[in-house]
Amino acid sequence: MQRPLRYRAARNAAAEELPRKIRKWATDDMCFSAEDVPSEAELKMFLGRDNVDAWLYITEHIRSPRTTEELRGNLLLQSASFGGDAVVGRRDTEMALLLDERQQLQQETHSTQVAITQLEKDITRLRADISQIGQTWAYPEVFFIHC
Repeated sequence: MQRPLRYRAARNAAAEELPRKIRKWATDDMCFSAEDVPSEAELKMFLGRDNVDAWLYITEHIRSPRTTEELRGNLLLQSASFGGDAVVGRRDTEMALLLDERQQLQQETHSTQVAITQLEKDITRLRADISQIGQTWAYPEVFFIHC
């Protein structure tokens, strides 16, 4: 099946620029020295027309680890300087969740302390009541009327 004429024209134009694009990609992104990369004429002979799509994809999407780390660092720096987006945003979300959990635990602790204080007061009052009832039982004739 033949591809549309417009696609073939664009692919041919890309194929003509591909050797220069590969040299630039190899030196800039992959950090090869210019002497280590084949010349444009050598690349043109090597590539032919069969691998154009693959090499276009490679030159547009493949980056060296160093370039990737630089990009990550730049994104992190940018997100930090603009109030935190992407990577910093995830940390902020985790921090917010932890702070919410801490606040909830502090509220539970306070509620528990209030309940303990109330229970201690109740215990003190009940002891006083028991003590008073004990004294009353010690003198039962006070409560009984003799007929």
